[in-house]
Amino acid sequence: MHRLLKRQLQRYLGKDFQPDETMGAFLEVIDSYYQEVDREQRLLQNVLHINTTELNAVNEHMRIQSAEITRTLLNTLSDGVYATDMQGQLTFMNATAEKILGRTEQELIGHPIHEIVQHHLPDGSLFPAERCPQFIVIRSGESINGSSHYIGRDGSFIPVEYISRPIMVGGKFIGALVSFQDISLRQETENNLRIAYDNLRETLSELEFQKYAVDQHAIVSMADPNGKITYANNKFCELSRYDREELLGQDHRILNSGHHPHAFFKEMWKVISRGKIWHGEVKNRRKDGIYYWVDSTIIPLLNDQGVPLRYISIRTDITARKEIEIQIEEQRAFYEQISETLDEGLLVQDINGRCIYMNSEAERLLGWSRTELVDRSVHDTIHKQTADGHPLLECDCPIILGAKKTGGVRLDDQVFVHKNGTVFPVEVSSQVFMRKGVIDSVVVAFQDITERRKSEFCIRQTQERLNLALDGSNLALWDLDVASDHIYLSSKWAEMLGRVPEETLMTVESLFDDIHPEDRGQVQRLWVPVLKGLLPHYSVECRIKCRNNEWLWVSTRGKVVERDAAGRAVRLTGTCANVTEKKRAEEALYKSETKLRTLYDSTSDAVMLLDEKGFFDCNLATLQMFGCLSRQYFFQHPASLSPEKQPGGLDSMILANKQIAIAMKEGSNRFEWAHKRADNGNTFDADVLLNLMTLDNRPVVQATVRDVTQRKQAENALRQSKTIAEQASKIKSDFLANMSHEIRTPMNGIIGMTGLALDTELTPEQREYLNLVKTSADSLLHIVNDILDFSKIESGKMEIEKVEFSLERMLRDTIKLLAIRAHQSVCLADDVQKMSAKLNFSVRDTGIGIPQEKFQTIFNSFSQADTSTTRKYGGTGLGLTISAQIIELMGGKIELDSEVGKGSTFRFTIDLPVNLDVTDNQYQYFGQITGMHILVVDDNATNRKLMFNMLSSWKMLPTVVSSGEAALAEMERATALGQPYSLAILDLQMPG
Repeated sequence: MHRLLKRQLQRYLGKDFQPDETMGAFLEVIDSYYQEVDREQRLLQNVLHINTTELNAVNEHMRIQSAEITRTLLNTLSDGVYATDMQGQLTFMNATAEKILGRTEQELIGHPIHEIVQHHLPDGSLFPAERCPQFIVIRSGESINGSSHYIGRDGSFIPVEYISRPIMVGGKFIGALVSFQDISLRQETENNLRIAYDNLRETLSELEFQKYAVDQHAIVSMADPNGKITYANNKFCELSRYDREELLGQDHRILNSGHHPHAFFKEMWKVISRGKIWHGEVKNRRKDGIYYWVDSTIIPLLNDQGVPLRYISIRTDITARKEIEIQIEEQRAFYEQISETLDEGLLVQDINGRCIYMNSEAERLLGWSRTELVDRSVHDTIHKQTADGHPLLECDCPIILGAKKTGGVRLDDQVFVHKNGTVFPVEVSSQVFMRKGVIDSVVVAFQDITERRKSEFCIRQTQERLNLALDGSNLALWDLDVASDHIYLSSKWAEMLGRVPEETLMTVESLFDDIHPEDRGQVQRLWVPVLKGLLPHYSVECRIKCRNNEWLWVSTRGKVVERDAAGRAVRLTGTCANVTEKKRAEEALYKSETKLRTLYDSTSDAVMLLDEKGFFDCNLATLQMFGCLSRQYFFQHPASLSPEKQPGGLDSMILANKQIAIAMKEGSNRFEWAHKRADNGNTFDADVLLNLMTLDNRPVVQATVRDVTQRKQAENALRQSKTIAEQASKIKSDFLANMSHEIRTPMNGIIGMTGLALDTELTPEQREYLNLVKTSADSLLHIVNDILDFSKIESGKMEIEKVEFSLERMLRDTIKLLAIRAHQSVCLADDVQKMSAKLNFSVRDTGIGIPQEKFQTIFNSFSQADTSTTRKYGGTGLGLTISAQIIELMGGKIELDSEVGKGSTFRFTIDLPVNLDVTDNQYQYFGQITGMHILVVDDNATNRKLMFNMLSSWKMLPTVVSSGEAALAEMERATALGQPYSLAILDLQMPG
């Protein structure tokens, strides 16, 4: 970039200015102009005959072009920018500033910009000119940044962040440049975020309450999309007998009882993976091996695409109900025992030939379920043909006929028809069941005599059950052949190590190579006693290297299953389980317990744990506070560490049990207590907090004790000092009130008689003397009245009466009273900002000012800023004291801003009961004056500001100027813009 362009950008926009992409392209065009100018200048230097006039014309063109480029550049900025001279008058304003402030550059050029856009703060107080960004820079000559408010044309306050820099031209300081941003949207966004955060916090609190309610009744857990448990409530842990750390990170197979087939869980996953709710009854196994039943509902939580993010399981313990169902089922064991002992199908049919019972083996052999076959005709369903394929009528059925004739029959030449239509040979035996001498039903036992098919089916069923058990247990199976030194590992082993699931056959030596070096010795030492039969089982935990070179903790268990004739071990079989998460949880638990114990012992407060027998644990601070040598001495009832009676006279034992009962009922209890040290018997005051908590599944109370002896002593001393001070203050106030009253009575007589004397014939000398007497008496009476008012307030005898008043009438009367004297008086009613019951008052003078170190003392009784014997101004020093106390009685507080030599401003805000009578508020209905442009001409700055605020409050759009010339210019400008003023207010005695 051309050095001249770079220097100009740094001068106007700051050294840290970095252009964006659009601005960068624009600056490249400008830079090319600068480069072209350089080339032209070199050519001009070589051509000496170019006359001076032409050269100056070129330079002037370049200057104008540079100024236009700079103005265009500033107008393209997203920040508002304006410049002022050394008097704070506007010299430039870009388009963004015009848009934010709602005013044009031509409208404000040459005017003090702070008087138009930065004269007040949102709270109604004046904004001093010296705090405006341009004046801070003009005064200090240094760049600054900060935040403030500007006032738009419509009177709204615009929050901004600004940067203000000095403008230097030719090494001369000529003014200030201010760039600013409207941060209204950002503040609104931050406020919305805070509101959203508060709503979220309330929602979370409600969810916590709902969670607590659910936890008290249901067994609740949460799992990620892969089925890994991420949350388990206390009910879950209590029922399963697993610690929460043992459950987290595991899937629900840890509870698998092996009761349900694989298809049961497959169907469950199919349902919830589609985002549907699943409901069913599940048999689980506790950590100690005991089985239990739950009624389970699984609810998927979905993202916007309908994909499950997590699953919430809500269960109810139905073990008791299941036990009742089992008892009922056991009543039918008679039929089941027959079928199971004979390994035969069993059918029971009534006298009409309809099935009334069948066992599971019959279901298996026939293909019909109980619900399908019960109440159907047995003969027409399964026994409708002979072995050679001919139809068989029910009346010719040899099974039923033989049973009815002889009471029972055994046949091996019959065939049954399977549900699927296939025919298989059966061996049948039947027996009638008599009830009261009459045949009630016929029991038919049968078995498939196709032995080969029967054997194949049994082997397949056994293999399927074994595979299901292994898959459900999540264990890797291993089988060691001692003679060959080869070990077989199931596919689950490779899967566990992050490899492709496949069966593995390897040597023991190669397996040991994958074991962590620190664990190999322990693994090898346990082989010998197991092989020799000294130990019945082999059990060890060790680390195995995974495919990604990380270490996996596995738990290996096994036993010798085969020995030779000499008793030597030939074959070992066992399982391996991944226990990495368990190890991590144990380590995390140990660290957590260590950290909590350290914090427990390091606190300065005494912390104790209490159950129904008394204290059973405490921290080190407890021993120091109670003067105990060891924790063993401390383990006793709280009343044993207390005096016999508490300060209120109640027995310590009775009161201690009462406080503990409150904590047990309400969850917490805070109270004060008198304790006794064990070493010297000294008592001390303490602040005690009892909190109910659960430890090892039992309720205990945590007691936190803080010694407050020193605090109690300080409070007693402070209370005594306060009582003494109040008594002294009352004596002083009563004295002042009595003395002021006694002095004022004769003083009124002096003033009255002096007035009468002045009404008589007097010589000039006598009249002068009496006037001096009256003036002195009036001054003295004024002082006495101040003292009397002060004494009334001090003694609490002054009361403020609250009555309704007309805010509008008060403001009009105040303005009428002060408008003429505003420029002359040292006190000014400066601003009533809000037309409501909350009134802001500001009183400003242009006097000598008050030093900052005197800000507090001048409100004290008989105190003044100037306490010297040669002070210029009189007074008793009670005016501000009385004003401040009256304002406090009216619910407000007086505040002060002052600078020595420049004057002081006093502010206060009070709430007043406003009379809303319609007759006093009719002038508030502004009608057509809303939005009216009005011109105010007055050479008095105070009057201009007063008129501007009053007209703005009426929703008019005032413009104020200080002279007739400025008024004419402003009217011409407004007419040229097509916005002539509808009304003009002029000072009657304008100079010139």
